[in-house]
Amino acid sequence: MVSAPWDRSTDPAVWLAAMAANNSGPTEEGPVTTERRIEMLQLVPQLRDLSAREVALLADLVTVCEYPAGATLAVEDQIGVETFIVVDGHVEVSVGGRLIDYLGSGELTGEMAQIDGGRRSATLRAMTPVTVLVIGPDEFALMMRQPLILKAVIEGLVSRLRKQLETAATWKASERRSECLDCTR
Repeated sequence: MVSAPWDRSTDPAVWLAAMAANNSGPTEEGPVTTERRIEMLQLVPQLRDLSAREVALLADLVTVCEYPAGATLAVEDQIGVETFIVVDGHVEVSVGGRLIDYLGSGELTGEMAQIDGGRRSATLRAMTPVTVLVIGPDEFALMMRQPLILKAVIEGLVSRLRKQLETAATWKASERRSECLDCTR
């Protein structure tokens, strides 16, 4: 079984057929027009500052994939070769088997592995049927040459980092309160 929709060593048609055969991966409903991909990209808050020309350029770089509920989009510690933009549906994010976040329409994920060439930092699983825009490595590299797109990706990363730091601080404060309560007993 091929694990990535944008594995350049595999013909996409072969990969889609293999994934559809075991119902664990994306399917395509037929050709998606550039206009429809543009509409999908306009759902992403960080891309709202892009010009119509930049959005059209980006639309030519993405592939639309649909995953059934329960399908795994990415696996923690595996090499990541694509970035996802959630268009419709909900995705759960887990690290070490522990749920840490949910993603919904307009959210970008998977870019960290493409930026630094590292392994996936989390597992992504479709909670509902999910439609995503998939950005392969060559396309991602082209996107990163566009200043406003690069800025949008950085803003998304910073936003997620802030959210995780706030969550970590809350957990730490909760642990300290528990320790203090144990000391007074």
